[in-house]
Amino acid sequence: MDEGNGNWFLAKVDMVAQPALVEAFGVVSSGTVAMVLAGEPRPLFQGDQSEADLVTFLDRLVALAKDQGLTGKLEVGEPDMAEPEVQLSPAEQAAIEAMNLGNFDEAVAIYEKELAATPGNEVLIERLAQVKLVARTYTADIERELQVIPASNQEVIRKADLYMAIGDAESSFATILNYFEQTDNKQELINHLLELFVIAGKTSPVVVEARKLLAAKMF
Repeated sequence: MDEGNGNWFLAKVDMVAQPALVEAFGVVSSGTVAMVLAGEPRPLFQGDQSEADLVTFLDRLVALAKDQGLTGKLEVGEPDMAEPEVQLSPAEQAAIEAMNLGNFDEAVAIYEKELAATPGNEVLIERLAQVKLVARTYTADIERELQVIPASNQEVIRKADLYMAIGDAESSFATILNYFEQTDNKQELINHLLELFVIAGKTSPVVVEARKLLAAKMF
């Protein structure tokens, strides 16, 4: 949507077809609004918004930016060639439809069935981990729950999930690693941390550093 006269450009992204963008913006659920400002991805808010409300918001944001002396223009040109449309399997389409309806547990079940049929599929493993996180956290009172000082594995895992849900992978990993010496069931925390690594991206610098810390604590 290009009605911003070069001040802004509004686009929709398919979460399943564009996992790299999902990771870059720290998106964990559909209906997330984010932006690119000065070349950097920045999250804005979650929840479905009408295009009219988004246009109003963007116009106000541009007006504020101009007041601060930011007057650059966005140039949107025609692509050199059309990118091939990503073909989704019936199962993936069903999972997306379930998520759009808020049926995250159903989407989890669909991905688990697909993964059972194709074990080791890295794409499905990542998508399943992402959807499971959303299923665990989408009804949470995140601000309140993040104030809890965890005293058990389950409370630690819950807090780590909530940090991951808001895109703070570093705090998510630290929550588990800082509790590591206090638990008798280290394997439970290890298993959950490995799943969170998948969500954040195995090659992410934050993940690489957390893996080093985990290894040091294990050995």
